[in-house]
Amino acid sequence: MPNRHDDGGFSGGTLERPALIRLLRAIDAGEVDVVVVYKIDRLSRSLMDFAKLVEIFDRNAVTFVSVTQSFNTTTSMGRMTLNILLSFAQFEREVIGERIRDKFAASRKKGMWMGGVPPLGYDVIKAQVGGQPRRGRIWCATSSTASSRSAPPPCWSGT
Repeated sequence: MPNRHDDGGFSGGTLERPALIRLLRAIDAGEVDVVVVYKIDRLSRSLMDFAKLVEIFDRNAVTFVSVTQSFNTTTSMGRMTLNILLSFAQFEREVIGERIRDKFAASRKKGMWMGGVPPLGYDVIKAQVGGQPRRGRIWCATSSTASSRSAPPPCWSGT
């Protein structure tokens, strides 16, 4: 009876995914004969991680099938094709990461706010931290002042 192990929302760049961990446990228990994926890089986008997976598959006599990419991993030519495809998948993952880091750096350089809590006293206006710092006192409750009924609420900003 086939089981579906779907890690939707998790990156193929890591082996630490709930459904993949369940699949590997099922393989070790001898419950799996064939692993079928839509594309190779859906299983792993790291060449080193995929090599570990193939080793586990071989050790447990599990056949690996990709629906959209046909090759035979039992031949040297098939393994070479697999390694080339995985090398490109890993390259693509690294290039995307570099692009994202560069985009964040360029946006920060332009003064755009890239998320998180704005600096104390500033507001985020149209994705930019701006405006004059708010004037006033910042009052934060401590254990001795928090019990006082006349004290303002914790971390109250008075103007």
